Amino acid sequence: MAKNDGATGGDAPADQSSDALHWALTDRQRVAAIAFLQNHDTATPSELADRIARQRDGDPKSLELSLTRHHLPVMADAGLVEYDEADESVTLAELSPDAREHVERALDEQ
Repeated sequence: MAKNDGATGGDAPADQSSDALHWALTDRQRVAAIAFLQNHDTATPSELADRIARQRDGDPKSLELSLTRHHLPVMADAGLVEYDEADESVTLAELSPDAREHVERALDEQ
């Protein structure tokens, strides 16, 4: 499971710091992934990539690589998702009230 190892944001998953949340929610692909996960219990990186690629007229294979190597770890470090690399599963994390507010604002701006 992708966990914060301290290299990208200190204690972001535990406290869902505003800085980590803000950074994670600045990317439209990450926000689109969260929007999808709000309506699904779990997804694979491939499912997320297919959905986002359809919305953005992008290449699903390229997007899946970008998700697994960059976006999902950023989101996991910020405490937004739980990403299990071994099972290839992504679920929306339980969010604090502050994190929910950040997410709703980002979704409204999308």
